[in-house]
Amino acid sequence: MISLTCRSAIGGALALVFSLAVGCAVDAEGAAFDPELRAIEEADDPTEDVAEAQQEITAYASQYRHCGNIWNQQNYDIIVGGDCGSGYVRDSYEVWNAGNGACNAVGWASPDARDCRVKVHIFDSNDVNCGECFYRIEKKDSRCSHDKCTTGAPLAKECSPAIAAICNADAYCCSTSWDNVCVTETRTIAGSLACDDGPCAHALCTTGSALTAGCDAAQANCVASICAVDPECCTNTWDSRCVSKVASVCGKSCN
Repeated sequence: MISLTCRSAIGGALALVFSLAVGCAVDAEGAAFDPELRAIEEADDPTEDVAEAQQEITAYASQYRHCGNIWNQQNYDIIVGGDCGSGYVRDSYEVWNAGNGACNAVGWASPDARDCRVKVHIFDSNDVNCGECFYRIEKKDSRCSHDKCTTGAPLAKECSPAIAAICNADAYCCSTSWDNVCVTETRTIAGSLACDDGPCAHALCTTGSALTAGCDAAQANCVASICAVDPECCTNTWDSRCVSKVASVCGKSCN
């Protein structure tokens, strides 16, 4: 049984509200299996990194029609895209041509990460045929600045289902700071064992060296259960088979 210690003065009034609501203690296993708190699905891929948390969203996708001039070739630059929007920063872009002429991306139109405009170079040959310059610009939520297993700035519910479940139960994590309590809540509230918050050699959701049965006894006590059905996970290596058993044997998640 694990109790979560209330945040100190750093949390201020928000921490006090949270502590009164839950009595400064959460039953780790009870919260993990509460469907209203978990509100997550088992992931097909047992790993989640920052790239997944910062899923790309298409900010702009369109095309620019350009036509040749019979008298001479043409080379010029255009700017496509626009502002990323409140709460978003640019992530990537793709530019390609179809038909006559050519186009290619020169680069971002400005150094401002909130600017989703791209400079594109257009080439038209000396004929009257036309081409289409296609572009797609991706953005991401600026509040998904780190993984849920790392402390830092507050995260947004949109970053992942697990983070949404945590923030629904503990608003501090999405309004003030993603602290050690929030990291622990990936297990106690979201039911995920993706974070390494115990003395095991590595997280249960990560492949690597064999783990010692009982190394996570103070947390989920999942390793012993997995090694009871697959001893090689504790004697040989903790491979993808062992990781998959986090869900099938322990009823936990790796998302």
